[in-house]
Amino acid sequence: MPTALALDLKKLQARAFDRAEWAEEAIRRYHAATSSLNDAALQPLCGLYAWMFVPTTLWPFNIQDVLEACLSALEKGKRLNSRHRLLIDLLPEEWTNVIGRTSNIEP
Repeated sequence: MPTALALDLKKLQARAFDRAEWAEEAIRRYHAATSSLNDAALQPLCGLYAWMFVPTTLWPFNIQDVLEACLSALEKGKRLNSRHRLLIDLLPEEWTNVIGRTSNIEP
């Protein structure tokens, strides 16, 4: 049975612009963090992580950079800074709201 990491990497390979190539490390770091950090620390990153599978042309800002910066802080035992918390709070929870529900783009 494939792991969640393997399934996410496969999903990423289906994306345009060689996304699997440049985002694989961030995906691996996130999955590693899920086993080493508590749920309360990771909860704010769930929305960011979901956006990693959205076409980059729909990103309101560079999701991957923010995810990597947040992971770096948490891996060092630090808290997320106010800028990161603000970006996470402003990020729409459901990316389909950005383009409308009638779109045929799959997450």
